[in-house]
Amino acid sequence: MTKTEKIPLPTKKSTPTDYTDLLRGLAAAGLAAARLLDSHTTSRTPESPAGLRDGLSSLAQSADERLHVIRTQLLRDVVTTLDRGDVFALALAVTAILESLRSVADALYIYTATRPLPFEPELTGSIGRIAQELLRAYGALGGMGKNNAAIEAADAVLLLCDETSQRLIAQRRACVYSKQDPLRLTLHAELSEKYDRCLAAFRDAANAVPAAVMKDL
Repeated sequence: MTKTEKIPLPTKKSTPTDYTDLLRGLAAAGLAAARLLDSHTTSRTPESPAGLRDGLSSLAQSADERLHVIRTQLLRDVVTTLDRGDVFALALAVTAILESLRSVADALYIYTATRPLPFEPELTGSIGRIAQELLRAYGALGGMGKNNAAIEAADAVLLLCDETSQRLIAQRRACVYSKQDPLRLTLHAELSEKYDRCLAAFRDAANAVPAAVMKDL
């Protein structure tokens, strides 16, 4: 007979868990990952893909550990400052962002991409700005009088994602008609798909913000 994991019973505490702080920490890890990707794009060397992959893997692992802490605390707390389902959805969304960014690093490593594609510097810069707005949205959750700020920042994330997607589509179309090395074209297609998934993950995180805000009114 195998032992099953015991689920901790909810317990009363004098001070409620600050889930906004925990979520802000996760969003900060997302911003750190986005900035790491951008820095490796603007100053890429033959060693960069391996270093980027290691760095993003470390940040993704740290985010998974934070997610576990949040899940455990949600199971233990009787009362939560934010709806527990929303807290977990918001946290899970950031781990998906980190996984999507890590998949970009994996592709760069596999294809030994030692120089960025023409569209990458602008794209990774945009992803950094998107991550900054997401951190602002998460940081405003659960605060008195800050609900509007959370919604505004989430809307900014969605707007930036849409603008970045349009630029990515334009670059993809231009690539189809360009005369590039076949391996380079394959990398272009692979990275376009990976960046699409990154933007989709950011959208999911931003779309989770309004639900949390509405229940906190």
